[in-house]
Amino acid sequence: MSAPLSRRQLIELIGRAAGSSAAYQIMCTLGLLPITSASAGPPQLPPNSGAGVDVLILGAGIAGMVAALELREAGYHCTILEARSRPGGRNWSLRSGDAVEEIGFKPQRVRWNRDPHMYFNPGPARIPHHHRGILDYCRKLDVPLEVMVNDNRNTYLQDDAAFAGEPQLARRVINDARGFVAELAAKAVNQSLLDEPLSPDDKQQVLHFVRQYGANKDRLLRFLQAFGALDQDFKYRGSERSGYSTPPGAGDQEGTLNDKVDFQQLLAADFWSNPILKMNYSEHYPQQATMLQPVGGMDKIGHAFARRLGSIVRYNAEVTEIRKTGSGVQVVWKDRRRNRTAVMSEASYVICTIPLSVLRNIKTNFSKEFRARFARRNTCPQASSPFKPNGGFGNSTTRSTAAFPGPTAISVRSGTRAPDSIKEGGYWSAGTFWGRSAGRDLPPRARSGD
Repeated sequence: MSAPLSRRQLIELIGRAAGSSAAYQIMCTLGLLPITSASAGPPQLPPNSGAGVDVLILGAGIAGMVAALELREAGYHCTILEARSRPGGRNWSLRSGDAVEEIGFKPQRVRWNRDPHMYFNPGPARIPHHHRGILDYCRKLDVPLEVMVNDNRNTYLQDDAAFAGEPQLARRVINDARGFVAELAAKAVNQSLLDEPLSPDDKQQVLHFVRQYGANKDRLLRFLQAFGALDQDFKYRGSERSGYSTPPGAGDQEGTLNDKVDFQQLLAADFWSNPILKMNYSEHYPQQATMLQPVGGMDKIGHAFARRLGSIVRYNAEVTEIRKTGSGVQVVWKDRRRNRTAVMSEASYVICTIPLSVLRNIKTNFSKEFRARFARRNTCPQASSPFKPNGGFGNSTTRSTAAFPGPTAISVRSGTRAPDSIKEGGYWSAGTFWGRSAGRDLPPRARSGD
């Protein structure tokens, strides 16, 4: 008999399969991340509680800079060591002329247009409503925000296993699915089939629903009619929710509704089988239909923190050794700007925000057990790819953005003006490219993850 799956193992498996957003969501679901308290806002530290205490913070990402900002206001003397020449960590933006440098790889130079709106956020790209902490810092640091459209019903869903591989309009898939389900439910209610085809548990759940809301048979049918856009015979024959093949116009030009998608093909597709992606993406708590983003790129947040913190951030400071001492900590770092290879900094405490994949290669005197723990932590290689839509409203070039992950599927976010303008986009995960461009194969270079 196999051992039961632990919560930690479940979260790790979900994270590897669907990314950090999915792992975050399941942790919220399991009550491991209480959203209301964890995201309620910045910590409240007593004034002058850190007077005379030195703190070294390793990494000028958002976590490191938040720590420095709050600790400094409480009287601590903070210094941040950042290996890169910029603040923000994984919260950054790419523009024409920028270079992407990663350990073990040659630098990649960004070569797209130099227009101010042409940027790409390779890390976090949106802020949901419940991230109250970072929203509060944006307000305090005067980072202007704008609405980001996180759900585009005029994009396409595609699966090789259904509809002969042809892309299907998202609004048709989503609303036709509702119509099919409502029609099936209405048939069951009308034909008094609730007692036979449903299991006893299902029957009790349905009856509890009816009793709870005081719904009789007629009221339940009307609910299904409204939910699924059924006609007076409780049949689903298509709906304006699913769009038009010929749009309506003025006067008596009613337009022509799109044909219903094929229900059997819909069942064969993977649009609904992974609800974290595709059909129900924007209905999940961290993924609302409208979200927020900093005007001009996510890196505006990191730069705003850096301006407020000033000279306490030391860039091009690559940590090479961390030593615990009897009275605090010593950190040895390389000054890449001045070519000094062994600079020593000491403090009472250290806050380390260096990723485990990097920390495991830094010399430390941590306990053997502790080093073994983060040496065993495997990370899932992931990368995102920008795409540049062709044209848009008024023939203007729209903003670069990224597609959502999903096997052979593409869901388009903010900035895309027309479905047929998509060129390429997707995510790489563990060496595999996930993404399609409106049913057209991406070039071999992109598919291979180059």
